[in-house]
Amino acid sequence: MGIRTVKDGMKLLALNIRQGGGTRIDSICSYLIAQDCDALVISEFRRNTPGDQLIKALRQAGFSHIHHNNTDSKQNTVMLATKQASTLLKIDGCSNEWSLISISWAGLHLVGTYFPQRKDKAGVFNTLETIASSDLLAIGDFNTGSNILDSEGAKFHCADQFVNLANTTLTDLWRTHNGELAKEYSWYSNAGNGFRIDHALAGMKATSRCVACYYDHSTRGTFTDHSALIVELSL
Repeated sequence: MGIRTVKDGMKLLALNIRQGGGTRIDSICSYLIAQDCDALVISEFRRNTPGDQLIKALRQAGFSHIHHNNTDSKQNTVMLATKQASTLLKIDGCSNEWSLISISWAGLHLVGTYFPQRKDKAGVFNTLETIASSDLLAIGDFNTGSNILDSEGAKFHCADQFVNLANTTLTDLWRTHNGELAKEYSWYSNAGNGFRIDHALAGMKATSRCVACYYDHSTRGTFTDHSALIVELSL
């Protein structure tokens, strides 16, 4: 079972399952259910047979509220699943309809993310800046980070937007809890270069409730190419 830093708190896990999970979906389901989470953010979710299998397994495990905006079996997008009550919120004006999904959950405005590649993510950052608030928690695959601290290889696209958002409007929870100069990577390229592209950015209220933020690297190379990102919250 998954470990909790705060026994009576809430645990949130974000994981990119890589192209909808495919034949790895049984292992993905087993892992997610074993983590004892209250909410899940699943990036690269696809509404196909593995996706339906994932939804069914999560419902059976007590995730009674599942939200996604995907009806395309080949489109990567985001799914949110919660055990507690949650309500889907509308996001206006996003340049990429598959990149963000938003719910009201546990007193927070939770946004699951799967940012597009290269410069296409610029408009998604603009949307996130527009909806930023004290109770916002945006978590998932951002496909970018700080060129100075989060990359071993090629430079990120839209790194300036990420750094600006993480240092001014919102707070980078992992860096807050692990050190301003810390280095840890959630994805590796075929060349073996590490990148931290899975993030949790939070407003002031959400930040004050965060008691831990860390990666689980056991997922990477096992049934996906990303590490899981875990955030633990006080009630």
